[in-house]
Amino acid sequence: KDNLKIDAVIISAIPGVRVSTIKKILTTNHHVVRIMPSIPISIGKGIIGIYFLNSEVSKYKICNLLSKLGKIIEVDEEYKLDILTVAAGCGPGVVAYIIQSLMISFINIGLTKSEALNIALQTMQGTCSLLKEQKILPHKLLADVATKGGITESIVMYFDKHDLNTLIAHGLIQGKQTLLKK
Repeated sequence: KDNLKIDAVIISAIPGVRVSTIKKILTTNHHVVRIMPSIPISIGKGIIGIYFLNSEVSKYKICNLLSKLGKIIEVDEEYKLDILTVAAGCGPGVVAYIIQSLMISFINIGLTKSEALNIALQTMQGTCSLLKEQKILPHKLLADVATKGGITESIVMYFDKHDLNTLIAHGLIQGKQTLLKK
């Protein structure tokens, strides 16, 4: 902290550590910006949540730099960065878990490990691209795919019967509670 220039901007990616805490540690008047990147920033497709405590900070310069890593989502209140941490920061882990579950299930119904992984990945990527490019909401695509009395409908009914939505929601709530304990 002693070697920082007077006009330096500190960018923190420490989950759950508030700007006020960082400023106390620094004991200086440096501007502090909090970010929460998701792991796909490594390929330029991440999400970077960002919180500027002070509007004097050069938002344009910082956002321009970070935008090379993915989509910038600026929040106007610091607590929203915690929510973004759970959604975007933990999201890749949740998606990887779902892909792994699909892969294991595909193996259990007769595919090889390689086939199962390729199909799970392509299904996830293709579905996400379709939703994004055609601006379709997930429930609409689900309604189009799940024909009455069909295979997809039976799978979704099973998930609904066992309350998969609630299970996922409770997992994310657990993640938020873990973050808030830090």
